[in-house]
Amino acid sequence: GGIVGYQESITTYQNYHQQYCDQYGIKNNITPTEYNQLSNDEKARYEEADKAFQADPEVSRAQMLIFNLFIVIVSFSILLAHLILEFLVPLFLKNGQE
Repeated sequence: GGIVGYQESITTYQNYHQQYCDQYGIKNNITPTEYNQLSNDEKARYEEADKAFQADPEVSRAQMLIFNLFIVIVSFSILLAHLILEFLVPLFLKNGQE
């Protein structure tokens, strides 16, 4: 992931998320049980923060970059596995020939 910048993209996305948590005065990464125990006003703040977070074009760009990099990583992994199975395995096994 370091070559294509996947981890840096994840960090950027997490930084955006933390900025919204700080801006709206909410806690990052609460459990559903914790959320259910909040007052209606606190729940409203979480929902408002989520709407603003999802509407931010920079956040959308970061999400798309993460998704695209994930697809690139998976594609190259499949390609590499194919190359190993097609070329290296027969080279070492010599297809039963000496």
